Amino acid sequence: MTQSTWRQWWHDWWSPPVAEPTPTRQLSASSFESRLPSALPGAPFEAWFTVEWYNTTPAEATDHEQLAEAVRAWAAAITARDVPSDVPAVQTRLAQRLAATRSLPGTDLVLVAGSVTLDAPAASRRAALQWEELHRELALDRLRREVERNELRYLREVFTRPEVARSYWLRHHPEALDELLSDRFEQIAERLGQTPEDPQQTIATLLREFLTGLGQEERRYLLDQLAAVFAAFRRSDLGDRLGTVGQMTAAPPTPNGPLAGHT
Repeated sequence: MTQSTWRQWWHDWWSPPVAEPTPTRQLSASSFESRLPSALPGAPFEAWFTVEWYNTTPAEATDHEQLAEAVRAWAAAITARDVPSDVPAVQTRLAQRLAATRSLPGTDLVLVAGSVTLDAPAASRRAALQWEELHRELALDRLRREVERNELRYLREVFTRPEVARSYWLRHHPEALDELLSDRFEQIAERLGQTPEDPQQTIATLLREFLTGLGQEERRYLLDQLAAVFAAFRRSDLGDRLGTVGQMTAAPPTPNGPLAGHT
């Protein structure tokens, strides 16, 4: 090995490999405005975006409109859950999400930085105020109905006990002492103590009346149909019990039947 060859070998062995130049990403900046949906139909937000971004596939040209559509779709999924009554809070939430977002779904675009300004048209704000007022009225109406139900339950509890009802009446009508001597409180307690008939008991009574008018073959056919219904509702155990009922209701052998002539 000559001296020049030795020097070349020594230089190649100690010299670090030369890194391949990395292609620089070309940043782009876009500004655009957009209407974003809210939780109220017909009451949108208005938004103004400024973003810096780049394409991870620089060989493909990216239209700025493609970026705007991607940002609109991304932002719409966020604002669609909000009502345009508190725009600053919605803008803060949208800006925080924008600062934490890098890749846009369904694209090769990457956001580097961005800002957003949000507002709501006057019509959207009016719709939001009406929506909130309606919800307040509904909440108050539910509260009033609950209070009324509680009062009715309380009065029912009072007037189902005649002695308590008389005390209640005396407290609220001290001038009508003669009413305490009547039997009206017992009559009221009797009426209030009556409970409506159990729906299941009503159904059982109707079925019993229906079965009473059926012949043996008709009753057997009905039991077979009920067994199929029980099986459809995964209660084959009830169908098995119907088989026992069918045997109990079977008609006895007639004189002309298969046992005729045998003693």
